[in-house]
Amino acid sequence: MAITRWEPFREIQTLRERINHMFEDAIVRPSSMWLADMVEGPAVDVYELDDKFVVEAQVPGFKLEEIEVGLTNRTLTIKAEHKLTEEVKEKTYYQREMRVGTLYRSLLLPDDIDTKSIQATLHNGVLEIQAKKLQELPTAKIDVKPVLKEKTAG
Repeated sequence: MAITRWEPFREIQTLRERINHMFEDAIVRPSSMWLADMVEGPAVDVYELDDKFVVEAQVPGFKLEEIEVGLTNRTLTIKAEHKLTEEVKEKTYYQREMRVGTLYRSLLLPDDIDTKSIQATLHNGVLEIQAKKLQELPTAKIDVKPVLKEKTAG
C-alpha cells in the first residue's frame, strides 16, 4: 500500500469548488441541473485574430456526420452525438460509455462577425469554426421627431 501525504488545503479547495459549482448550477443556470446528467459540453478555445474569430472544440471520436453546427441570431451551437447503432447480445456490459453520448455547447458570438462567412472543419478530433470580422458594423441614423401635444377641451 502506498503512503500519500495528506494536504488539508487541497481538500478545502476541492470542497470550495464543489460548493461554487452547486451555487452556479442552482442560481446562475437553474435549467442546467437537469441537463447535467444527460449532456456534456465539449472543451472549447475561443480566440480572435486580426481578420477573424475562431472557435475550436474538442470532439474526439465523433464522425463528421455526427456533428451539427448551427447559428441562431448570434448564438453558435455545437452538437455531437454518438447513437447506439447496434445491439450486442453476446456481451454483458457493466458500464457502457464509449459509443453513446451527446456533447452540446452554445456560445454567443460578437457583433462584428460576418455570419455568412462561417466555416467549420474537423481535423484530428478538433472542430474548428471560423468567421470573418466585418470591416464596419452596420449603423443606421434614426430621426428624432417631436411629440405633438393634443389640445384639451376647456
